[in-house]
Amino acid sequence: MSVATVSRVLNGSEKVVPETRTRIQAVIDEMGYMRNSAARTLNSGRTMTVGAIVPTLDHAIFAKFLHALESRFSAQGYSLMISSSEWDADTEVNKAQAMVDMGAEALVVSGAEHSDDFISLVRRYDVPTILTSFFDPNADLPTIGYDNAKVARMAIGYLAGLGHREIAVLHGPKLNNDRTTARLEGLLSFGGDLNLDLVETTLDVQGGRLGATAAFSNNPSITAILGLSDLLAIGALFEAQDRGVIVPSELSIMGFDNLELGTATSPPLSTIRLGVAKMAQRTADAICAHLANGNSLLAEEMNCDVIERNSVQKIFNTPS
Repeated sequence: MSVATVSRVLNGSEKVVPETRTRIQAVIDEMGYMRNSAARTLNSGRTMTVGAIVPTLDHAIFAKFLHALESRFSAQGYSLMISSSEWDADTEVNKAQAMVDMGAEALVVSGAEHSDDFISLVRRYDVPTILTSFFDPNADLPTIGYDNAKVARMAIGYLAGLGHREIAVLHGPKLNNDRTTARLEGLLSFGGDLNLDLVETTLDVQGGRLGATAAFSNNPSITAILGLSDLLAIGALFEAQDRGVIVPSELSIMGFDNLELGTATSPPLSTIRLGVAKMAQRTADAICAHLANGNSLLAEEMNCDVIERNSVQKIFNTPS
């Protein structure tokens, strides 16, 4: 029996007749043979590994993305290495270099703006790379994600359409965060007679509380708070309730991300659904098709929509 036939059985090839496959498998089971992944890598020149770098692992939206990404890659026979840049460009380059050194065949990296050193690295090693959570067809590398400015305009337009004009916007730090910067640019480009109070705070529930406190102090007349993360909106909701402010009859609160936690608040949180799981699936599919068949990596915009729950209320009858 040839080595090639045994190899075909080990690799699941359908070119071996059932009788031969059964005999070979019986011998494999009797010997207790286990595959040597390192040897297989040396033989094939493939590691079947992809690297993913996100800004932080301490945020539910990235956990949701990575879970969907790993599941999709695993279903197609790939392993996923995961790391965090901690919002630092130099750290991102170092993490990417480490992944390439460990044999990553491709990279998935969050955001559209990256240092020249990062771009140089992926081009020097010719590593297929997709940038996620951001759609920009003119970016240095292919992007799969959402137009953050357009989605922010969708959110503020929803509130404006319900009559809100005095709106506080809570957002995380802008430093090294192109997604937040783009969303703020989208809000400011909306126009109309809106009075927007932009409040920067930490990207967590406590940050939402502190941001709401600042917003109430800056403009006691606000009728709505938009958190550019569900965590910020939830923190604002808790702060409002502790102050005796009734949501939504006295204050509307809206989030961003559609985290599961937003369905458990009272009232449930109205929010923007970004389609994070679908973005992860499309990213994994694109990379797998490229590695297997050489398919081009192309920019793709993900659709987003408003999820209406009970934390937002119309404050006057808008014209039909």
